[in-house]
Amino acid sequence: MLKISRAYCSVVLLTLLLVGALHGTLLADTIPLHAQLVAPRTVSLQWNAVDEPVSVFRQYPDQDAPQAIGTTTDASFTDHHHRAVCGDTVRYSILAGQHEGYAALFVDDAEPTAPASWGIVTIDEPSQQILLLWNPSPDTDIMGYLICEGSPSIAIDTVYGRDNTDYIFSHGPATTPYQFRICAFDTCRQASPLTETANNMVLRVDVQPCSRTVAASWNAYQSMPSGLLGYQLWVSEDNAPFCVRQSVAHDVTSVSFDVSDRCQYLQAYVVALSYDSTLQASSNRIDYTFGTAERPAYLYLRKVSVSDDATAVHLLGQTDPTFSGRSYNVYRRVGEGAPSLVGHCSPLPDGQLSFSDRGVHPDQQLCTYWFGVLDGCGRNEIFSQQATSILPRLGGVGDEITVCWNAYDGWQGATSYQLLSSPVGQDRWEIVASGVDTVARLSHSISEGQRRFKVVASEASNSQHHHSDTLQSATVFFRPHTNLWMPNAFTPTESGNNILVPRAAYINPDGYSFVVFTRSGLVVFSTTDPLQGWDGRHEGALMPQAAYLYRITYRQSDGTIQQQLGSVLLLH
Repeated sequence: MLKISRAYCSVVLLTLLLVGALHGTLLADTIPLHAQLVAPRTVSLQWNAVDEPVSVFRQYPDQDAPQAIGTTTDASFTDHHHRAVCGDTVRYSILAGQHEGYAALFVDDAEPTAPASWGIVTIDEPSQQILLLWNPSPDTDIMGYLICEGSPSIAIDTVYGRDNTDYIFSHGPATTPYQFRICAFDTCRQASPLTETANNMVLRVDVQPCSRTVAASWNAYQSMPSGLLGYQLWVSEDNAPFCVRQSVAHDVTSVSFDVSDRCQYLQAYVVALSYDSTLQASSNRIDYTFGTAERPAYLYLRKVSVSDDATAVHLLGQTDPTFSGRSYNVYRRVGEGAPSLVGHCSPLPDGQLSFSDRGVHPDQQLCTYWFGVLDGCGRNEIFSQQATSILPRLGGVGDEITVCWNAYDGWQGATSYQLLSSPVGQDRWEIVASGVDTVARLSHSISEGQRRFKVVASEASNSQHHHSDTLQSATVFFRPHTNLWMPNAFTPTESGNNILVPRAAYINPDGYSFVVFTRSGLVVFSTTDPLQGWDGRHEGALMPQAAYLYRITYRQSDGTIQQQLGSVLLLH
């Protein structure tokens, strides 16, 4: 019977709650509670006065339990909703000691949704697309924003989240002007009024043939917060850093300016400034290349290569074949000297330039070259990059020879090198070193005899124009100078230092002889083999301990016959 009574009571209580919900008032225990919507999102709660503090609770439809919203000693309480309730029941309760009161109220959000406000419409630098920035609606229950474009405005996209207030417009190019408006909507799907129209700026430039004057114009910027102060035109010539070329008032939307005579590539954009100097909106960026009717789109020196006999330097270049110019100048600078015009050449149909300079000694001095051509207007000369021939140098100490050379400076990207060697008088080249370094150290076994060396440079695949060219340096000759070392004593009967043999960095076997004799003139040893030495014996018998004389005859690298005389002590 106890369980049945509790179930019965629950049914009765639920019935009372439903009845109270319909009337806005529910009686529970000893405190009758009345709830009334007195203004949008404002509820007035009233009850009979009690002698102790009253705690007030509220439960929204999406909440699992009541939430405390205040405490009072009065017989009334005003609740302000900071969120929308979209046509649903809000439940209230009060607690004073052991006494309770309940009320349920049907609420529908009648508060107008507050609109967003504009920040700026500008250009996103990485993507060069139109970027919309705005300030959030002050309402706390904003679900998102509609992005509207055109006139009349049509919603083209939705951004969810009250604090998500930026948008990349990818529906069209930044070179077309658009009109944008923003509409906020709350959790009840109630839309705010549209913002004012804001637009992107589109910059355009016009240049007459053979003119250095650029005419720039743009559409006026609208809806700048705090008002529009004016515009700045930013310009870069030939990839130099951007700088402000002109600043104009808010009602000026076109200017003219001159670029330098040698400018080939122009970049520009316009910035609109807010009156309080806190905001800047940028236009699209213009990339303008002066046409091939005025100048070649490209002109570069592909390589500077030296002939095998060092009587000529061969140049290979490339130019824009659509350019009308047919006479290209060739310039040269020897060492640190002054530049000079050394010749002319005409391009092949594919734009290739070729020239051979026979008026220099590339095996003695560095030679720097470049091409030049007058523009199509006959006023300014356009130049290629400069490049310097490679000149190896020899050095070394003792048994080591060092070959070093200047790095080739005509290519962008990495350059690799091969050092080639050949015996003098033979056309048999072999690679003796390779890599990206500009120095090679070679052992005595390679440097024996007279040899010649040259460097072959190769253009890397990541170079600017991807031609994979190769070039070679001047040839340098290695003519070794003989340096002899002889011990002052040796011990034929010991396990070490028992053979008397000359030591040398280089010995030419042609004309070589080594003779050992006694002080009385008796020859006890002689040979013409640079590798053969005396073992201290004569006719098979060990010679007595004494001082012996020697004479070494050899041919020096300059062809002269040299002799070295001395004495050595034979010890037992």
